[in-house]
Amino acid sequence: ANPIEYIEMRRKVGGAPWSADLVEHAAFVEVPAKIAATRPMRVLKDTFADGVHLRNDLFSYQREVEEEGENSNCVLVVERFLNVSTQEAANLTNELLNSRLYQFDNTAVTELPSLFEEYGVDPVERVNVLLYIKGLQDW
Repeated sequence: ANPIEYIEMRRKVGGAPWSADLVEHAAFVEVPAKIAATRPMRVLKDTFADGVHLRNDLFSYQREVEEEGENSNCVLVVERFLNVSTQEAANLTNELLNSRLYQFDNTAVTELPSLFEEYGVDPVERVNVLLYIKGLQDW
């Protein structure tokens, strides 16, 4: 598998998207239905999921791959796909993680204000969305 396909697959089968949904419950907030499926909200959920999964892959590489023989790890996928050392693959995976976290922050800061205006999100709903985003960041 290539790294892009791996990340997309992991997003579909991993637990992080489900965890993102739990954040609403844990924070006692609800993302307004009128914006829940918009591009910025999907990007926030996807980048959150990618961050969780990539961080896990970095921290669990030795146990999962070397000790348990697991094949589902982004470091291993990058290592094999690019034919690089484990350290180089870990560095690249970390760079990918950082870029996903940057995209999360950038989306929250640059796209939410116009999204709120476009969909007429009221002040209480805006606070709920911001609390949801804070919950994702704190995860």
